[in-house]
Amino acid sequence: MTSLQPDYHADDGVIRIRPFRAEDVDGFFEAASESIDTLSQWLPWATPAYSRSDAEYWVASRIVCWRENKGEQSFIIEDFTDGRILGCIGLAARMTPVTSCGNIGYWLRNSATGRGTMARAVRLVIAYGFTKLPIHRVEISADVRNFASRRTAERAGLNFECICAAGLMWQGQPVDCAAYSLTRQQWQTLVAQT
Repeated sequence: MTSLQPDYHADDGVIRIRPFRAEDVDGFFEAASESIDTLSQWLPWATPAYSRSDAEYWVASRIVCWRENKGEQSFIIEDFTDGRILGCIGLAARMTPVTSCGNIGYWLRNSATGRGTMARAVRLVIAYGFTKLPIHRVEISADVRNFASRRTAERAGLNFECICAAGLMWQGQPVDCAAYSLTRQQWQTLVAQT
């Protein structure tokens, strides 16, 4: 696997993505706490019992993934101007002899929604994946009922592929998911057009 770059950061003049740092715990906990009611519909960790120690554990685990080259990179999404933590986005790379793909997952604090922030972050993570990792495809899988996540995938330039029957698990039960993708070649075409 290509060496990961824990000092990597990227921005588009509105938001920045960067790896987690130990000092992110309080800002991360604040962003997650603000959004627990919304996030709990889609993410199993987002419960009313979510605590600062849960955030501390998560931040530390993300730092370890970078340091130990685990193949999963999680980024803080922050406001470019004031550095406020807006959410989190991750790219989990799967590289085997028969596949070379990255799966993107994300969440955004409630007060940052409705402005295209997450589509911006997805585009920055895609650029990271295709320029820094040997992947040839990125994917987003969203619960079919999660229309905000599905709109994000579309706004970020991914292509709707299909509805996957029982493609995700939610609360111990299989649920259908919408699958979106973008290949390296498609991304290069999009970049050339801008």
